Amino acid sequence: MENNNIIFGQVLQNISRYELYEKLFYNVLNKSSKFTSKHKFKNPLYSMDTTTFDLCLSLYNWTKFKKTKGGIKLHLKLNLSGYIPSFAIITEADVHEINAAKQIPYLQGDDVVFDRGFNDYVLFF
Repeated sequence: MENNNIIFGQVLQNISRYELYEKLFYNVLNKSSKFTSKHKFKNPLYSMDTTTFDLCLSLYNWTKFKKTKGGIKLHLKLNLSGYIPSFAIITEADVHEINAAKQIPYLQGDDVVFDRGFNDYVLFF
């Protein structure tokens, strides 16, 4: 076990961080693609989600969304056939998901999976 740690440490010294994460990403993607569903959807399948990134309020005062917090949100429409983003919006952190969803383009026949933050029956029907 100790020998493996030494080898791993030597590999880390010879590779930049982004290269390490890139190799890790493609390794996990390659292994996980074997477990994907054989079910094929008639229409393109997308997922929608939002992630909030906290930012230092003293450095980014334009990102204020609470008394002492700053941040931005990344709203993403992800194509599940290849797990590739098809559309992204970056907003201030106080923008609700449904307000960003109204700016995302949808084609007739798109199947979209989302959580309750995106729930708007008028928009999606």
